[in-house]
Amino acid sequence: QEMESWNPNSFSVYHYDDNNLLNTTTFNSWNGDYNDWSEENALLTRKYKYNNDGLLTVVTTQNWEDVRNDEFNDISLYQYDSTGLLMTYRYLVSFSDPDTLLLVDTINYYYNDKKLLEDIVRWRISNGEWSYFDSTKLEYYPDGKIFKEFKFYWSPNENSFVPEHEYVHFYNDD
Repeated sequence: QEMESWNPNSFSVYHYDDNNLLNTTTFNSWNGDYNDWSEENALLTRKYKYNNDGLLTVVTTQNWEDVRNDEFNDISLYQYDSTGLLMTYRYLVSFSDPDTLLLVDTINYYYNDKKLLEDIVRWRISNGEWSYFDSTKLEYYPDGKIFKEFKFYWSPNENSFVPEHEYVHFYNDD
């Protein structure tokens, strides 16, 4: 009976290139016509770009108005080291001036000598100044599987990271 009242009103489409890398996604309104899957007036379009190693480097997001005005709503940038490990993520957003993107979020990734992710530190701009936002610390079993994951948030009042969650990971070896 619930299915009878279900009324879908949107759909998403994923487009891949010849290397099976995602290059475009669209989120579209839908009128319920099974013969009409047009992406012509997508509500949201994301485009993905990769480097020569097939690593994601840029994601651009546009809503329907941005597409019409040839502007971006936001851009995500990914930077890697020479071995392909993700080092930095940056998030830029368009605010009042559509020709200006403001960097609002940066995440740095740190690895141990075994190239296992050890620390994630996120910075966010607040009141025009950069400050810590949150962080994650990972510990590993000798076989390289995650053992513990510690989540922290930045407390401006204490001027330090404060524990938020601790997760212990268990694995079924069968």
